Amino acid sequence: MLRNMPALRPPCTVVALVLAVGIAPLPLQAASELEQHLRDQYNGKTLLLRNFYGGNSLRYDATGQLSKAATPGDWTVDGVIQVDDVKVSSHHLTIKAKRVHLGWNRDIGFSGVEDPKDKQGDTRSLRIEADLGSGEATAEQADAVLAQIFLTPKDHLVELVPDYWKPCVLAASTGNGRGDYSGCRFSPEFLATPGVSGPDPSQAGQAQAVAELSNHAATRIGKGVAPKPISTPDPSFSEEARRAKYQGVAVLSLFVDKTGQVRNVRIVRPLGMGLDQRAVEAVSAWQFRPATKDDEPVDVLINVEVNFHLY
Repeated sequence: MLRNMPALRPPCTVVALVLAVGIAPLPLQAASELEQHLRDQYNGKTLLLRNFYGGNSLRYDATGQLSKAATPGDWTVDGVIQVDDVKVSSHHLTIKAKRVHLGWNRDIGFSGVEDPKDKQGDTRSLRIEADLGSGEATAEQADAVLAQIFLTPKDHLVELVPDYWKPCVLAASTGNGRGDYSGCRFSPEFLATPGVSGPDPSQAGQAQAVAELSNHAATRIGKGVAPKPISTPDPSFSEEARRAKYQGVAVLSLFVDKTGQVRNVRIVRPLGMGLDQRAVEAVSAWQFRPATKDDEPVDVLINVEVNFHLY
């Protein structure tokens, strides 16, 4: 009878099998918990991409620095993204997102502009990949990397936009608009985006920016002969605006100096969708017959409207 019984497996084999089953799931469990943490923190959130990089794919190293070249773009078309999903796999983070293209509504401020339904989403999808370094990836480590990719509440958009945007963005982000910039404002929803709200008045740099708002209003010349435009090349449309069939009027302030050259262009009433940048680029190349006062050429501050219309 004993000869017909099956041979028993060595006990060590059973122990080894039990150990293997007990150990294998741990890294997967840690990754799953990290992934869930990141989804809770970021899924569905609207964020500002640091440096406003364009393109449909961005790659970062474990310090949050670009590991693949990318070109900074205009913040109204490349800066704002909405996170759709976050995944973690083997010390690697992948974010699927879509870009939010911003247009200006004078009643509520910036809001998203959709493409026509037949084209929606074709060019707005964005894939962000980041390494999480060697060793066990933690929530703190992932959050630190993402803080280098996206703006945080410690950042201030006004400090990161080009100079021609600063007075308008400062007025919109602090609610302290005055003079020409009283129409610059952000909606409460956009102000809730990390990094959008303006700096505290006590922080360095704001006093100078606020002074610029006042100085722009104070430097106008009441009497004399206004400058006369002699060359005003039209601006080009941004691809995003053309695609969305978005049009309107941007208002800029600028100095025309004694030689008729344009200096210090600023956005007074924005339009969004990348058109403000195109307006600034075009107006900076305009030529004027200079203003005069008492028959002498003088510097003068004027406002100009730049029209964007699709025909």
